[in-house]
Order: sequence, then structure tokens, then C-alpha cells
Amino acid sequence: MLVADDEPALLVVLEHQLTREGFAVRTADSVDSALAELGGAGAGAVVCDMNLPGGCRALLEAVRRWYPSTGFVLISGDPAVLELGVELHVPAVVKAERGSSGRLARVLRRLVAERRD
Repeated sequence: MLVADDEPALLVVLEHQLTREGFAVRTADSVDSALAELGGAGAGAVVCDMNLPGGCRALLEAVRRWYPSTGFVLISGDPAVLELGVELHVPAVVKAERGSSGRLARVLRRLVAERRD
């Protein structure tokens, strides 16, 4: 898993929670660092904050172009994340709020399983 968010505290929390759920997690704080992380190894899925510097849209387009088998989850505490997810045709959107780490883990498991089939 690759988690891309520009808030260091949130990256630490998500990395810890997803690692506890059994995922191998790498982190990035911008589109450029996310693309560098994806570089050689790719990822089963990318979790991207909608306000990522460089644009979540740019990261989504790059993932779709260069890593088409990689799942993509759009995440944010901003309720507008749901509308953006529809606009960008992102099949997995999670509104970050208390207790959402379990929901995020379930979404990631589903995405990874779909990609294997």
C-alpha cells in the first residue's frame, strides 16, 4: 500500500493503523514522492488525500496510465471528497473520520482482491 498525504501526523496514524491491519505500507507527502515510491515496485493500492500537493487528480491519472492494476482510494475529512470521487470516477472513496480506519482497511482488501481476479 502507498499512502499519500501532506500531513505528517496523519501519515503516521494511517501507516500505523494499516500496518496493524496487516498491510505493508509506504508513505509519500506529494505527487512527486508518491510517483517515486511507485517507481520500481508499484503498489497493490494507493490511498490519496484529496488535497495532496501536486494534485490527487495528477496522481490518479499517473496511476491509471502507468499502473493500471493498482487500486486507488480517495480519502479526506472534507465532505467534498465524495463529490470529487464521483467526478473523477474513483470507485473507492473514504471520508476520514473517527473509526474510518477499519472501513479503509476493508476497502483496501476488496480492491486488492479485485485486482488479483
